[in-house]
Amino acid sequence: MEWIKAVIVPLAAISSLAQAQDVLKVYNWADYIDPAVVADFERQSGVKVDYRQFATSGEMLESLDRGELFDVIVPTSDSVLVKLLQEQRLQPVRTDTLTNYACGFHGHLATHSMSIWPPIPR
Repeated sequence: MEWIKAVIVPLAAISSLAQAQDVLKVYNWADYIDPAVVADFERQSGVKVDYRQFATSGEMLESLDRGELFDVIVPTSDSVLVKLLQEQRLQPVRTDTLTNYACGFHGHLATHSMSIWPPIPR
């Protein structure tokens, strides 16, 4: 489960990206983030969050197959993550646009993602 740290980008690190948009769309497992955390983020950052939850990996994939788009998704199944990577359905986070990215968490992400994930198809 260590690799999940490589998937989850702290919401604070992406606030500058969301400010260029009307709403930050997040799709995550049910009960992973307390609604109070989302409310605190919205209040502190001034960014509106459309926080949607799914109960199964299949439900998440169905939403993506229907063409729904999200800024952040949290796939936690290795097989689903590999499928999304192989189908080139994920985009890398453009860290050069994230003014809060220098918080230091990115080094931890890079260390874990390089040692656990298969290479991202280019």
